[in-house]
Amino acid sequence: MKNNFLFCVLTAALLLPGILPAGTLSLSHKPGKAVVIGASASDALPVRHPEFKLQIFPQHFDVFIKAPLLPGEKLQITGKGNDDERMFMGDTAEFFISPDGKNYYQIAVNPAGFSYTARGRDNSWNPKIKTQVEKSEAFWRARFSIPYKEINTTPPAPQTVWRANFAAKVTTGSQRKSSSWSGARDFHKISEFGTIRFDAVPLPRLLYWNTDQDTLNAALYLPPQYTSGQVFCEVNGKKYPGKKSGSLCRWQVPLFDNYVFPKRFCFVKIALQNREGKVLYSRQGKAAPKGFVNFDINSFYYTPDMTELLYKQNFSPQAQLLLKNAGNHIISRHTAAASGKISLAGLPPGRYILELLAGKKRTSRLFKIVPENFKAASISPQARFEVKNGLFHLAGQPVFLVGGSSTPKNHLQFAPAFNMKTGNIGLIPNGVSFNGLGQVRFLRRPLSGSYLKKNADQIIEKHLSGKPAGNRQVNRLAYEAQIQLKQGDLKNLQLMDTPGYYARLYKKLKARYPEKYFSIHIDKEDQLDAFIKSCDIFEFASWRSSYAPGMMTDLVPDMKKIRQKAGPRPVVFWLGGSIPDPYCRMAEELRAAVYCAMICRINGVIFHLGHGGLGPERSRLWSLISGINAEIQPIYREFASGKEEKDFVKEVKGRFLWSVRRNKNGLLMVVVNLNGSEQLLDMKTSAGNIRIRLTPFEPLYIRFRK
Repeated sequence: MKNNFLFCVLTAALLLPGILPAGTLSLSHKPGKAVVIGASASDALPVRHPEFKLQIFPQHFDVFIKAPLLPGEKLQITGKGNDDERMFMGDTAEFFISPDGKNYYQIAVNPAGFSYTARGRDNSWNPKIKTQVEKSEAFWRARFSIPYKEINTTPPAPQTVWRANFAAKVTTGSQRKSSSWSGARDFHKISEFGTIRFDAVPLPRLLYWNTDQDTLNAALYLPPQYTSGQVFCEVNGKKYPGKKSGSLCRWQVPLFDNYVFPKRFCFVKIALQNREGKVLYSRQGKAAPKGFVNFDINSFYYTPDMTELLYKQNFSPQAQLLLKNAGNHIISRHTAAASGKISLAGLPPGRYILELLAGKKRTSRLFKIVPENFKAASISPQARFEVKNGLFHLAGQPVFLVGGSSTPKNHLQFAPAFNMKTGNIGLIPNGVSFNGLGQVRFLRRPLSGSYLKKNADQIIEKHLSGKPAGNRQVNRLAYEAQIQLKQGDLKNLQLMDTPGYYARLYKKLKARYPEKYFSIHIDKEDQLDAFIKSCDIFEFASWRSSYAPGMMTDLVPDMKKIRQKAGPRPVVFWLGGSIPDPYCRMAEELRAAVYCAMICRINGVIFHLGHGGLGPERSRLWSLISGINAEIQPIYREFASGKEEKDFVKEVKGRFLWSVRRNKNGLLMVVVNLNGSEQLLDMKTSAGNIRIRLTPFEPLYIRFRK
């Protein structure tokens, strides 16, 4: 090793996007010192994990990314040249660096040697860097050499702080996904980068994190100044203290402690707190046990003509099924085959639970039997759409908008389903329609971005002219408005001030058409301030909650933040139905998300059903998606027209979101279990105590009459 550079190994945390940043890495600034960061692995990925290395030289620094390949695995190479964003659909190695914590640079390469460079999201940046690719049957490795001046910085001195992230594709199940050092949900969000401090101060360090069958094994190193803190491991909402021995804290935690989480993976969190409860270190991720068991039922809403519930399970050939009513009383018992049916004949409408028992393991699925007239409300051709007091109204009544994006095929249980047109499936006649202006089209070449057509003003005028006010039309200025806007000749495109263009466009159109409504959509939280005021209605998707595999982890904080920033503007929140993959989402999550939106004063949701869509085997999820509008609408009208009763709830234990509204009929309380496991709602209220066990992510509404 030469004497004039620093060498460190950054070992990947093996956590997919959708995980909070790993925290801070402390390195020495002195030349010749080496630091090795222990691996933290999730069994959702192979045992072999990516390796990230950083070398510091006087005039430049080098980054090495080594990605493993399983036996017989072939590299996926996409894209046809440098700066072609299609390369990210295949195998890539990339890193992000922000020397000042304000601006960041992205540099990537694929196994074919095609490189991608961008300053922020501007890929017209062409730095003088060197890339090198090496391939073998067991791995492929990328090397980047970057002069400091190309990223507007100098060699790190003592106390220097860099924000950075390193990522590579790895195989999980049948897919290859990005695994990053910081575990960022959004790779382009600096606050989710890891932190590299050049001060050599010892910090807590996760030494390992892996699973053995259905047990999580983990160890956390604690420097002397942290040994008095409280350390715990949380699995699906249940906390387990660690066993301390000197500077080490270890865990052996059952991933399925009696109750089996209904997803294909478990949410895991390791945290260190001081005596005042302040979090000093936190690592969150997901673990997929090797022998995962599953239990599926064929629908969420059962109508009177559906006299049988169909199920599948692989827990045990001796498993038992218990059918329970809303009061948790057993209606019937059954021996569970690998697949079978349960009779629902004669059961009245209401909330039901099917519980599966197999030895020490059990799980449950909530479902509803709905009345014969269960369907989405029709909309009169004369119904006027308005925004009043920050709420959507149709025919003078508050309305919660529900839409679904386009999908190649749909398998809706209930149709029509949606009162908002954002795609072409399941539409209720005369619903509220969100239509683009048509002045922009997306480009991939020569530079990725949105292209402003030369006759944009005429296109907009043609779209808006002659349409009367109050005709249930919303005009969308842009979908994914944060994408860089360009104009001019296609061979010589000029970058535009994208936020400035949409701000001026909204101001001009609103002055000319004050009676019309204009929306704008973005899916990048760091772009909120630039776009949120350029509209009457704000549409938002958060990658860490809307589309993350574990969407409920950050959903409520994201919704509350958007609600606060939007001010008086109504907000429509996008929810991933088929993103990031067709099997990551549960009906329970989407139903909980809709109720959370109502509580957080969000005004509508759109289910994103594109990117391959959902197959017919996801019949339970299709049932929920197509029926939630019919369920939520009468509750929303009562909720939205009421006044908040902040002092009604006196005390509550556990992770719940709730709100109480008073209207002419009395009080309506809506509660959501935010945990991915069963949770006892133990609540003291002005009307007495409430005790009821809720299934994972279950919402509940209770009316207190006068």
